[in-house]
Amino acid sequence: MAKSRNHEEWTRPPPFASDEYVDSRIYSDHQIFEEELDKIFKKSWIPVCHESEMPKAYDFRTVTIAREPVVLTRGKDMKVRAFLNVCPHRGNMIERRPSGSFLEGTPSGNPRHMTCMFHAWQFDMKGRCVYISRQEEGYQDRLKKEQVGLRELKCEVYFGGFVWVC
Repeated sequence: MAKSRNHEEWTRPPPFASDEYVDSRIYSDHQIFEEELDKIFKKSWIPVCHESEMPKAYDFRTVTIAREPVVLTRGKDMKVRAFLNVCPHRGNMIERRPSGSFLEGTPSGNPRHMTCMFHAWQFDMKGRCVYISRQEEGYQDRLKKEQVGLRELKCEVYFGGFVWVC
């Protein structure tokens, strides 16, 4: 019959060379986790959904990749695109719902546009800024819609319709 172990026996490294076993710290060490975020998940293609989850033009999904909020959209050209889900104006999250459609308007925005509820800046499905509230009064000629837009991420649909983002 096997003898039960005490705390010291459970936490003692195994009697193997360091390259012969997986150190259990990889599951709980915060520094290792942060390093994985920077060196792996922020630089790798990540499968985020299947294109069937956004079957119609103006459908969207939101996800988080390595702590970064991402919004995936399907434009009227039926292409799937990915953007950081952050308004370039004040850094507010643009879309908080997990999925849905931009086809209909919302209380804070117009149909067929992503609208930041903070100052009502609007973006089309290609990430271009199409409306800045109080643009002339607030910015005069210092800021134009063409100068700002959502940050687009690399996005591809491959391997049976899976949407990959990098």
